Amino acid sequence: MMNEPVDAGQDFERAFPPLQKAIEKDYGVRSVRSPVQSGYFGDLNGAEIRIDESLGPEDSLFTLLHLFGHTVQWNLEGVRDFNIKPGNLSEETIQEVIDYEHEACRYSMRLLQDQGFAHLEPWLSEYSAADLRHLLHYYRTGEQLGAQPFRKSDEPMMQPLEIPPFQAKVLRWRWDGIVV
Repeated sequence: MMNEPVDAGQDFERAFPPLQKAIEKDYGVRSVRSPVQSGYFGDLNGAEIRIDESLGPEDSLFTLLHLFGHTVQWNLEGVRDFNIKPGNLSEETIQEVIDYEHEACRYSMRLLQDQGFAHLEPWLSEYSAADLRHLLHYYRTGEQLGAQPFRKSDEPMMQPLEIPPFQAKVLRWRWDGIVV
């Protein structure tokens, strides 16, 4: 089923604080707004999510949710390094990246549902698909355009994935590896 176009008036600013609080209270993952290396929206280390303080409400919320999904993965499976040099992507690696990004989005979808923000799922599906297209474009070309040029309003809805219990632990920062 295709999604309706995202309503630009959705209140991303209103959703951020309770989602941020739930991530900290329910999962033991701290999140802060702080300066982040130029060219990146955020960073993570397994126990903390950093969101660039210059981002607007929509990008801040997406970054929080997206990096939460990767935080779940890191705490369950360890840090995943694709070690991809732009322009050198095998079909197998492309599929691994797609699967990895979809799984992170699905954990984020569950968080939205659990916290009463299921109405934001079409938006998250749309933004996540655009972010994945941007990431694959970057890996193929080395060119960082951001997700906006890759957005479409007819994305298939991602299905939520149950968040397994995990103990948040500091693993390492990814300053030079997170592209969102």
